[in-house]
Amino acid sequence: MQRIDNLSKWTLVPVGDMMCLPHRKKRNVKLHVNAPAECRLYLALPGSTPIFLALIKGRDTIVFTLEGEAELSCDADLWLHTSENETIHAANVGSKFTKIMERQPRNLEFERMQYHMMQNVNRRLDKQASEYEAKLQEQRNETAAIKKAASESGEPAKKLAEEKKPAADPEPEENGAGEKKPDAKDAKKSA
Repeated sequence: MQRIDNLSKWTLVPVGDMMCLPHRKKRNVKLHVNAPAECRLYLALPGSTPIFLALIKGRDTIVFTLEGEAELSCDADLWLHTSENETIHAANVGSKFTKIMERQPRNLEFERMQYHMMQNVNRRLDKQASEYEAKLQEQRNETAAIKKAASESGEPAKKLAEEKKPAADPEPEENGAGEKKPDAKDAKKSA
């Protein structure tokens, strides 16, 4: 199976004619060729003799590196397809695809509401920051008091810190079967 793809992209290069590769940059050129009969393909650089590229029998692909302009020629009819001659940008005549957005009129009520909302947000953030600072200062004072008490009594600071912590809720007792006895709260929920 031979894939020819889009037939409209193929160009006939008759015997004696040349196909120009116009780009000036160094690039890789990929030629898809299809010859009805065996033919030789030549590449001519400006100011030099043609260079033999390939002997083509049927459908083939030729890849080479080229810098500057060049012309392709062959000694028999040849169908050729390359991305070198494809149009990359087509001018857009008569159509406009952009529309300048018109600025909407200001809504003073909305702006006033936004202003008050931002004042409330800033007030809440300031309150939260002051609460955080107060809590942090309280923890620093507790730590300093524990360190001072530890240095005066000679006991480790860790032991004194554990004594100052509030007592946790006691664990429920186990009944004889290894299950925990329900406390008063659980008994009310189940009833």
